[in-house]
Amino acid sequence: MVAVTNGNAAVTGTSTAWVANVLPGEAFVGPDGRIYEILSVNSNTSITLASNYLGTTQTGQAYNIIPVRGIDRTNQNLLTDLITNYQSVVTGAGAGLFTDGSVTAPAVRFTADQDTGIYRIGANTIGVATGGVYALGINNSQQFGFGEDIIATRVDVRGDIRARSTTGSQIYLGDLNFNGSFALRGPGVGAVLDAGSIYGALGLFAYNGTDARTLRYVVENNGTLRPASDNALPLGTASFRMSTIFAGTGTINTSDTREKEWRGGLSEAEISAGKRMIREIGIYQWLQAIAERGPDEARFHCGVRAQEVIAIMVDEGLDWRRYGWACYDEWEGGDRYGIRPDQLAFWLIAVQAVIQDELDARVAALEAAA
Repeated sequence: MVAVTNGNAAVTGTSTAWVANVLPGEAFVGPDGRIYEILSVNSNTSITLASNYLGTTQTGQAYNIIPVRGIDRTNQNLLTDLITNYQSVVTGAGAGLFTDGSVTAPAVRFTADQDTGIYRIGANTIGVATGGVYALGINNSQQFGFGEDIIATRVDVRGDIRARSTTGSQIYLGDLNFNGSFALRGPGVGAVLDAGSIYGALGLFAYNGTDARTLRYVVENNGTLRPASDNALPLGTASFRMSTIFAGTGTINTSDTREKEWRGGLSEAEISAGKRMIREIGIYQWLQAIAERGPDEARFHCGVRAQEVIAIMVDEGLDWRRYGWACYDEWEGGDRYGIRPDQLAFWLIAVQAVIQDELDARVAALEAAA
């Protein structure tokens, strides 16, 4: 049952259920027998007509609701609008195509977090923004920039890098030959166990040339740089030498009597060679220094010439290769002679002691004869 009012578009129902059963555009047949288009359904007991009611004011009257073509036209218009508005979705996001977006409004973002997502930085370059701030970029050279928008290498990072694992994190380097079963055998750096059984020391690894990645040097957590194994690695080579070593104290060489097979003093031939080598000590300039600075600026040094003192050894019937102070290194494309100054100096000091003993004996003999 309904109540209607002349000259008013409002219709009030009693025990009606219009929300689920009536649609705007349908026809309301009023108590006056006329047909009115329904403009809106306001509630289960209230509808509004598209035009004012023309009959007399009445309550508790019968009514009817019937469909009309107006609803079809409305639906058609809605469908047309939907197709028109959705076309950009069909040809855009629906086809996987998005606008560029920006760092503050990414093209692909989230309803509840609209400044976080993916956007186009430039030609063939995409970016990821978080909280409206650049976080990651990838270009067409498959180069990544983490917090770094100037991408020039495979991975550019602005800020710190952290890697963790239960057995010490590792960074593997090398070329494309390190793949497959060799992928984790390339050179690199990584965390290694320190004296406190914590992966707090830094290790320098190198490929061993055959089948493994080998720890070569360790930086302890107190700053000490040491080889990974005792007395096994040189510092530099004959063809790749260190130019200058700056140190607060001298080097410490092992001289533990427990590690030596002691032969004793110098032989007569060794003493004779030593006397001649003393006379070989002289002043010189390095040819490379002369070439770089000129003869007036190249510094003077004091020492011996390796080939000359080696020739003395040969002349005295001694095999110079048996002595640790005499060195010769050869590599592809070159060779070089050298000496260990400390060992040669000890040799010559011993010879000088012999000379002093001889002088003391001659002086004693002369004094006794007088």
